Amino acid sequence: MADASPGAEPRATASDATQAPATQDATPAPATRPRRHATRPRRHAGRRKPVRPLSVHRFRWVFQLVFLLVSLGLLTAAFWPVFSGLVSGFLLADPLIAASSAAHGFFRWEMLLAVPVILSPLFLGRIFCGYVCPMGFLIELFGPKKERSLRPGARKIFRKVPLFGLVLILVFILLGSTWFLVADPISLFTRSATTLVYPALDRLVTWAGDALYHVDALKGGVDSVTNTLTGRIVFENGLHYALQILILVMLVAVLAFSWIERRLWCRHLCPLGALLGLVGRFALFGRVVDQDRCTSCKACVKACPMDAIRDDGRSTDMSRCECGLECADVCRQGAVHWGWRPRKQYAYDPGRRALLAGGVAMFAASYGIFKLVRHYRPPVQAAVTTAFAGEVTAAGAATSGAAAPVGNAALTAGSKLIRPPGAVTEDDFLATCARCDECLKVCPTNVLQPAALEAGWEGVFTPRLDFARSFCEYTCAECGKVCPTRSIAPLDLADKQRVVIGVARIDKTLCLPYAKGTECLVCEELCPVPRKAIQFGAEGAGHGSGRGMHNGTGPGAGGGEGGGGEGTGTGGGTEGATEGATSTASVATTGLKLPWVNERHCIGCGICQYNCPVQEPAPAIVVVRTPQRTTPTSM
Repeated sequence: MADASPGAEPRATASDATQAPATQDATPAPATRPRRHATRPRRHAGRRKPVRPLSVHRFRWVFQLVFLLVSLGLLTAAFWPVFSGLVSGFLLADPLIAASSAAHGFFRWEMLLAVPVILSPLFLGRIFCGYVCPMGFLIELFGPKKERSLRPGARKIFRKVPLFGLVLILVFILLGSTWFLVADPISLFTRSATTLVYPALDRLVTWAGDALYHVDALKGGVDSVTNTLTGRIVFENGLHYALQILILVMLVAVLAFSWIERRLWCRHLCPLGALLGLVGRFALFGRVVDQDRCTSCKACVKACPMDAIRDDGRSTDMSRCECGLECADVCRQGAVHWGWRPRKQYAYDPGRRALLAGGVAMFAASYGIFKLVRHYRPPVQAAVTTAFAGEVTAAGAATSGAAAPVGNAALTAGSKLIRPPGAVTEDDFLATCARCDECLKVCPTNVLQPAALEAGWEGVFTPRLDFARSFCEYTCAECGKVCPTRSIAPLDLADKQRVVIGVARIDKTLCLPYAKGTECLVCEELCPVPRKAIQFGAEGAGHGSGRGMHNGTGPGAGGGEGGGGEGTGTGGGTEGATEGATSTASVATTGLKLPWVNERHCIGCGICQYNCPVQEPAPAIVVVRTPQRTTPTSM
């Protein structure tokens, strides 16, 4: 029976062939070679590859690149004068920095930027790690593209590190230390860029400008660009930072860990990743697997860069998943998508007893480390005046037969550990400083340097002023504006100019007017304080006896500072009258100006020490640490 279905084509028969008219040409048609694939069965017959629309996760590298450039752009914008405190936006959005600062009572409203970051793992996994973190992008960029795995035993141990690392961090916060922030990824990136990238950029731009300046037609343009970039990217003496080799070694080590195991730092060692992973354990949305479609082919296990796939691909460790969805791209069954209530399984999920025992062990270990670090913290200028109590002139020492006085060359590192203007007390400073070194980036004179062991192991990478390198600019108050934790308080310029961070001391065995009778006016001429902290007098010009500022008594200078000794003596009258009369008489008598330091006016900016013509064996004038205070407005 003929097929009566509509649209059906009639089937050809043999009778039809005989009834066809003979319209063929005499030349036979060439035989066509049958196509091979026409008869070959389809390899994946019955299995249709799902059509995947373009998704955001496929442009993950674009997001990473954009956020890297944004972070570098904000850091580049941290120059004098700072237009906004939000140049520290990435540091302010770091939940680890915000949590540690808030725990020590230091908080600012901009730290609310950290709230969406800390809550994001509930809905999007560790998306901050996979899409935003500049350090994570560098690790992924310079790391291997294929999986490199540890041995099963080693991997099992490493998977336990994040939870116990958080216990260690909690103990350090409770004990009043932020030493762990040395390893925070945002601090690590900012510190590395500040001390490594920008000095290299400074040299590169300087070399390019020197080369182009030989072309007469370009000299004007080179001068204009140089003036614009000076203090921002190009510096008069070039950028140089202490501990650059150590910082470079740390950065290379973090990048090299990925060649042991792919993204080992992000998986197991990153403290911020551990915190976000803890929140991710309670994820409401995540990687969902269609159990009916999944064939446990383990393609997703091999593709995941974060070792987050468990149970042969059917469940997910949401403490590691960063919403990269490489697993969805390689799944031929289309069984993976992002959705509600993911199936979770963790490689290490300790019970209460194990967590309690591990917590006690980590507490004991971290407390021991903390006490060890604090034990080896050098005393920070216990008594600077004591070091100078025996300061006498060479002539006086020879007369009294006393031993040589303690000079500037014998000062301890603690007495020269000077924090930036506006810094909180030393204990609070070590408890809140993020070790990001962004204040170093904004400093226009390069005087801020990362500390080595001047404040002990706990103070490594915290900022200090190195007056051998430069001086604190009197008209600059930018470091406090970029500090994310308020370890350095933001100050108005007028307030900053009244903050005393140290006091200058003159070593008379080295100072040219005292030691060699040669006139030198450098320190007095450069002193930026309106009423001049460096003043002139003459040795032995005063009369009468009195008690000076160094608690020395006796005839002559009234305090061991020549005619400039302050205080009311028996033949002195008022303090101001005595000082003025002595200075005038001394200069008229000897004709040689002898400098002395008026501590009421000195703020410790260090410009005198940096420019002192005597530098060996030590500067003749040195700024030593004093507790920070504010001078009276009448100075």
